[in-house]
Amino acid sequence: MNVQTVLLYLTVILQAVFSPLFLKYMWPEKNWKSLTFKMICSTLFVLGAYLSMSVANNFGLFARIVFLGLVCGFVGDFFLGINGHKALFVIGVFFFLFNHLIYCYAFTKARNLLFPGSGTRLVYIIEVISVLVIIGALIIIFKLNGFSLRGPGGLLVIYGFVLSYMLVKATSLGYRLFVTGTADGEIGSGMLVCGALLYFISDVSLGMILLGNIRKYPLKCFNNLTYIVAQMLIGLSLLYIK
Repeated sequence: MNVQTVLLYLTVILQAVFSPLFLKYMWPEKNWKSLTFKMICSTLFVLGAYLSMSVANNFGLFARIVFLGLVCGFVGDFFLGINGHKALFVIGVFFFLFNHLIYCYAFTKARNLLFPGSGTRLVYIIEVISVLVIIGALIIIFKLNGFSLRGPGGLLVIYGFVLSYMLVKATSLGYRLFVTGTADGEIGSGMLVCGALLYFISDVSLGMILLGNIRKYPLKCFNNLTYIVAQMLIGLSLLYIK
């Protein structure tokens, strides 16, 4: 076991230690302690991705693009973690929008490189239809729960479209990796798809919090914990997806 592998295990352990501390101090209001622990957690998922790349000697285009996406998430976490500044919050949202777009590009690029000929017109049509179905289902769920989609809600629909597209792209790549039958493909597929799904669930729960003005500690914990685990899994998938 080399030094990078030991450090990678240590990074995962530290994430398990600091995540509960962030969840503890982020309630009832954001503060300097919550921001500090949040940034430690963000640093750890970026570091985990880099160490995964080092352990697997994986510095190809896909890995570098995913790493850039994680860095955008790190920056977004900083802006969202500051309390009482709406302009900074909006900047943070745009960094996360960029994060999802980067992931969409990375997953598409990896699928086309690893599985030549898979990027057919029919596949893209199916992906767009899948996204529209997901968006339609989310709009119905939100409206049934009394959430208004006017004003800021309209911007969340746009964000939701990109988020849904990221999930569909991850699933498309993950499916092809899984059916290869290789151990790396199956593990990498599981990490990638689970990470993207948890990311999707986290952002949907955040949308409910914002649109419904819901202040419930368990829901906030769920929202943040699913996000942290999602980013860790996507970063760790670089051990297996090259």
